[in-house]
This record gives sequence, structure tokens and C-alpha cells, in this order.
Amino acid sequence: MKTMHQMNDVARKKSFLIAILMFASIAAPGPWNMSAAPRNDSGDGPENGKNANGKTATGKSGAKPSAGKKNTRGFLPGKIQLSLMGGASLASGGSFLRHEKDFDANLRTQYLLHGSGRIQSFAPGIPAPPPLHSSYSANPIAQFDMEYGAASRLGLGFSIFQFSLDARRQNVIRELSYEKQTIEPYARERMIYMGTAATVLIAYHPWPARRFDPYLALRAGIVGFSGEARQYLTHDPLRGSDRVSGGRGGIYGGGIGINFYMSPELGFRLELSGYNQALRSDLFSVRRLHSYHGLFGIFIRVS
Repeated sequence: MKTMHQMNDVARKKSFLIAILMFASIAAPGPWNMSAAPRNDSGDGPENGKNANGKTATGKSGAKPSAGKKNTRGFLPGKIQLSLMGGASLASGGSFLRHEKDFDANLRTQYLLHGSGRIQSFAPGIPAPPPLHSSYSANPIAQFDMEYGAASRLGLGFSIFQFSLDARRQNVIRELSYEKQTIEPYARERMIYMGTAATVLIAYHPWPARRFDPYLALRAGIVGFSGEARQYLTHDPLRGSDRVSGGRGGIYGGGIGINFYMSPELGFRLELSGYNQALRSDLFSVRRLHSYHGLFGIFIRVS
């Protein structure tokens, strides 16, 4: 017969053995371990460097970063920007305008030297008024640009713009000027140039992906125009009209400006630009026209 002490010793050994087996079952996962972590077939388990919260061993989220930059303000490659601007024509010049002014000066000189002997009024019996000093002005410009981000700082596209020139002067009435030059009784305002140009656009953005986006733009292309011009520096009685026919030419120039992004898709644009045009028509071979403009408008980013 076992003593009570021996029975208690056996019970303690059994209890100790059971405790060891239970600890081993918890520490070593197996089919008998119900508390072991379930298998992760999605590839996001610890064997793939991610913990249960979906973070990598470095503590960063395992989610992939966004592939696009949709919410980024500023100039970006792969995006298309459309802009519409308008503004004042600050100055104009060139041989096209100089020829018109020289004709007016010759007309005044003829009147001062010869009076009504060579220049008469448009109506018989009414003294011819002295030719007034003419004035010329450039009208506002309107411009549309399409620009595609070809590289991180380079934009390619095209521009279309239009502006005109007005003159306030007394013209010779050609229909009544076969023997003597007959001038209009007072100075009238008329449009002597209306041009529409289409150009290639190359733009450089030194600091892309910023809310304030300065840029440098270069443009070159073709222009078509209408209006009126004097063929010579004096009146030609054989010429029936001063209207321009077949007006065309080349144009080049550039500008500096800045884009301000109110949002990734919308903003304002300010630009100072200048252009040089080489014009041809049925009245003259080549005359040049220079113009300088200040523009302000809006733009949208469509992709």
C-alpha cells in the first residue's frame, strides 16, 4: 500500500507533466493548437514582411502609392492645359505703319505747298479742308493656347490669336481723284489691319509642380490679314482701291508669363508678349509689323 505522501508526490508529477504538455502545445503551432494564427493565403502574412496591421517591417503602410498626380498644382508632364486670354496692345510699329504715316505726311505737304491747285474738296465749291494729323492705334488682342506637358519642364502646343489696327485720317477719294486729289472733309476712323495668326508654341517652365508657375514661351507660324494700305507714298490715280487682297505672312515672337493655380484644374494666367510679322499682299511685297501686348486670362487642365 502506497503512503499518502507517495500518492501526493505522484499527483504533483502528473500535474507538472500536464502543464509542460499544455505549454508545448501553445508554443508550437500544430493541428492541435487552436490559438495558432490562421494561414494567410493573400501573401500579406509575416512571411511577406507584413504584420497583422498591413504594415511592412519598416513600419510603413503596405498600400501602393497613387500612380498619378491628379491633385498636384503646377505644370506637370502628360497634362493638357487650355487657356483663353485677352488684353491691351501696348505698342506697334514697323514698315507697315511707317508707310501709312509717310503717305499722310506727303498729303499734308502737298496741301501746304500747292493748296487747292492739287487737292480739292469732295464737293465742288467747298474749299478743301487741310489734311489733319493722322493717328494710329492698336486694338486689344485675344489669344487661345493649348499646351501639352511633353517633359518635366517643357510644354508643346499651339496658339491662335487675333488683333487689329485702327487709323483716324482723311483718305483720298479715289473715285473723284482722276485730275485732282479729292480728300474726305474730315478725319474718319477705319480699320487698316485685322490679322489672325496660328503658331506653334514651345514653353519652358523652370519651376514645375508649383502653385506659382513662371514660364517662357516661343511662338512661330503664319498669319492672314485684311484691311487697307497705300501702294505708294503718293496717290496713284490708276489704282481703284486701297483694300488689301490676299494678305498673308509669317510671324514669330515670344513672351514671359506666370500661371497661378487656384486648384489643380483651374487658375489665372498673366503674360507679356511681342511679335514680328512679315506681311505680303497684292499691294506690296513685304512690310513688317511689330506689336507688343499685355494679356490676362484663365486656364483649365483637362487631363
